[in-house]
Amino acid sequence: MLSRGSATARGVTWLLCVLSLMATAPALARPNLWNRVPEAPGFSATLDGHVVQHRRVGYQPDFDPIDRVVISAMLRHVRSAGVDLPDTMLVLSLYLENFTDTTTPLLPDLLHPDQPATGIGGFMQGKAVLITAAGRKGFDGSVLAEVFLDNTVHIALDLVPSGASVTTPTQRLLGTFTLESDLSLRGALDGSQSLAAQVLRVPRGRPIAWQSVVAGLAVRIPPMMGTVTSRLPSQRAPVPLVLPTNPVGLQPHIVADRASTVPAVLVVSALVIIIGVLSAALFVLGGLRPARRTVSGHAPPPEPRVEGRL
Repeated sequence: MLSRGSATARGVTWLLCVLSLMATAPALARPNLWNRVPEAPGFSATLDGHVVQHRRVGYQPDFDPIDRVVISAMLRHVRSAGVDLPDTMLVLSLYLENFTDTTTPLLPDLLHPDQPATGIGGFMQGKAVLITAAGRKGFDGSVLAEVFLDNTVHIALDLVPSGASVTTPTQRLLGTFTLESDLSLRGALDGSQSLAAQVLRVPRGRPIAWQSVVAGLAVRIPPMMGTVTSRLPSQRAPVPLVLPTNPVGLQPHIVADRASTVPAVLVVSALVIIIGVLSAALFVLGGLRPARRTVSGHAPPPEPRVEGRL
């Protein structure tokens, strides 16, 4: 028989076990809470700038015009990793290939890779630089942009901190902007990854001109993006013959053409030779004088020979 003290101790132990189970039950019912990692806030900013340089520099092999384009813009309302950052200068040094109706390629949309870029009028490639509020390079990298016929542009930036090693992973920013008739542009940039706030969060310094930024960038004319389907009449080049996949099927047609052509040539040549021979013969015969004959067709009698007297 248990004593009163041991019974009380067992009751208290039982009560503690019940309370412990009640406290841990919600957590056991939601096991994802144990491994839940809060999502890192990304990057966002508005874009406001101008096309500060635009000139024709040449043509691609398919005769698509190539333009040199420089864009200087400001990123405002910059927010990265949940932190508000000062305005940042964005400089894009690009080459634009202008497509025509017959050279427009089929490209995926930069913002929606599973969809085609319909209504595209050109493609830009080059380099991008983010200048901090202190007037120094913060990030640099490459840029791709699709220019549509309605003057909207889809853009993709792949950036790394300036001076980073080649093995540093890039951070992609995607966005759109609209190009106005006065060459001004407005849009926005977003990214699922946040740019390093410590690089952009700096005290304001002396501003830097876009010309000095572009002077430090080496940008080459990119490979041709358009398709070679047609050329201008005055610029046509010899086009190599592309044989069909089954040239045997073409052979009877070629043989038939040759067989029908050779007899005609021989006939014409024979006629020319015959006409020439006849003409020569008539010319020769026409130059001979025929013998003189009488009306009855007999030869005339010989003239009497007059003998002289002795």
